Amino acid sequence: MIQTQKNEKIMESTTQANTPSANYIGGYEDKHCDHCNCTESDKETYQNLFHLATSEIERFNWFEWSTLKTFQKDNSIIEQLPKEDLLKLVVAHMRADRFCSGVIDDAIDNEIMMRIANRVQKLS
Repeated sequence: MIQTQKNEKIMESTTQANTPSANYIGGYEDKHCDHCNCTESDKETYQNLFHLATSEIERFNWFEWSTLKTFQKDNSIIEQLPKEDLLKLVVAHMRADRFCSGVIDDAIDNEIMMRIANRVQKLS
């Protein structure tokens, strides 16, 4: 029940726009969690989070983004970031996964993506 409410909150703020960033990053929702023991509800949460991030975030220089550098040193900043920065973190993970397969899987395994999803839901 709570997970369904989370997914509904995330999806409420999702647009169906076909943005350039969505085209560039698309397809991750189909490949994540292939190896893990995520529940169907968790998989749905990740799909919604990936869709929301690719729908709302325009292209940005993720590699030089200062918040990403801070996050890499201390991921506890998730709890202080605004929604836009949280979604940028998701996009940065997705783009990094293009260069180094497994980045998203690690973020899921280490509960980073779920923490981001929970924070996005709280801010929505």
